Amino acid sequence: MDTSTDHTLVALIYNDAHNPKNWVEAMTSGHKEKWEQGLTKELKSIEMWEFWTIVAPSEVPKGQEIISCRPVCHIKRNSKGEIVEHKVRLVTQGFTQVQE
Repeated sequence: MDTSTDHTLVALIYNDAHNPKNWVEAMTSGHKEKWEQGLTKELKSIEMWEFWTIVAPSEVPKGQEIISCRPVCHIKRNSKGEIVEHKVRLVTQGFTQVQE
């Protein structure tokens, strides 16, 4: 059995960037700046397309609730497996909505 191949495979898996499970993990990774850039890009897109209205909690009209969101981080790769983008999407937690 050729052990050099086994070590190479382990090294590739260990050093490979992965999708963080949460924002804290993204911010403590070696790609913090890339994730921040991805979030900024997402916020600009939301603002441009007017998907949501981002308001301070103190500005919420009486009787209305804020639907919280969380970032979902995903590393985009090209056909060679090289990282091309650190993509961040803000996902609403729609299960908190109450239908009237």
